[in-house]
Amino acid sequence: MYPELRKWINQCDACNDIGYKPEVPLELSTYGGETSAVAKNLRKFFKELPLNEIGLCDVGKKFIR
Repeated sequence: MYPELRKWINQCDACNDIGYKPEVPLELSTYGGETSAVAKNLRKFFKELPLNEIGLCDVGKKFIR
């Protein structure tokens, strides 16, 4: 994965599930400001993974209880 795309990936602290952040824009630019299919590919290969304020997804919250 491109290191600059790491900022658009979430990982749950409890279950280590990986997904993209819900706020990923429709288009992302990677090389010199040119838009590419990166955002589309993030949505294709990962699921959306919203995290709460302490870094847990819905499944991870069940592990903590």
